[in-house]
Amino acid sequence: MSIAKGRALSNVTFPVDREEKRTFLLQAVEQVRDAIEGSVTEAEMSRTLPNSLFEAIYESGLFWMKLPEVLGGAEADPLIQMEVIESLARVDASAAWNVMIGSQSIALPAAWLPDAAVAEMFAGDDFPVVAGSLMPSGVAIPDTNGFRVTGRWSFASGIRHCRWVNATVRVEGTATTDGEMRRVVIPTADVVIHDNWHSLGLQGTGSCDFSVSDYFVSDDYSWAFSDKPRRGGRLHLLGLPGYVAYEHAALALGVGRNVLDLVTQRAKGKGRGFNDSLLGDRETFQRDLGKFDIELIAMRSM
Repeated sequence: MSIAKGRALSNVTFPVDREEKRTFLLQAVEQVRDAIEGSVTEAEMSRTLPNSLFEAIYESGLFWMKLPEVLGGAEADPLIQMEVIESLARVDASAAWNVMIGSQSIALPAAWLPDAAVAEMFAGDDFPVVAGSLMPSGVAIPDTNGFRVTGRWSFASGIRHCRWVNATVRVEGTATTDGEMRRVVIPTADVVIHDNWHSLGLQGTGSCDFSVSDYFVSDDYSWAFSDKPRRGGRLHLLGLPGYVAYEHAALALGVGRNVLDLVTQRAKGKGRGFNDSLLGDRETFQRDLGKFDIELIAMRSM
């Protein structure tokens, strides 16, 4: 496959103009709203996104908002990404989290891997979805043209819907590379998925552990943290944690707004006290609600 500008997902072509791109992605959020709202209970019961919701998000193009333009992605700037994740989190935190993790997990190998690996990952129009774990809980031993990798990684959100995983390892065994941090990319079919995602929050994210033992990863499917990206624009020069930090802030803002919306709505029909007066009519409630609203607006403006 030629790594050439203009490649597009089979059903999605992202605008180039910034405002058009922003509008496109926010409209994509609205397109999946009903699918998200209708899947909340099923996602929490099954502890991962239902297939129907995953497919709706996939078809919307939201997983590609961070992907380099040269590969057909939106490569939206951080402010647009924040708006998208915040809007999703106002609907459901688990769906927003999976889009956040999915978009960064495919963008990382897409921007850093050599052409040969990217060509294999992006063969055809069926773009891959990727899960990932940033914690360095694996070890890589240098081998001919690659590494022998052993480790177990936590919080691989959305892994049951992914074709690939990427993970952080520490290189051991040589004087020149000992302690070097690297990312490795492995087909999901070759890892062990541990069904251990039992949580109080974000139940629908499917954030299971995965592991490998003495697994060979070629140099083409690995890069060092010190390497510069091979493709993509300034977005991919932010470095860690900047590359992912703003996304988590956006999710928190969206969840906070969702909570205030829910409290406001329920207060309109919830009675309290001896006279069963509506909570929403009470001055103290209105004062506190207004205070929280102002604080959330202030945090969003920082």
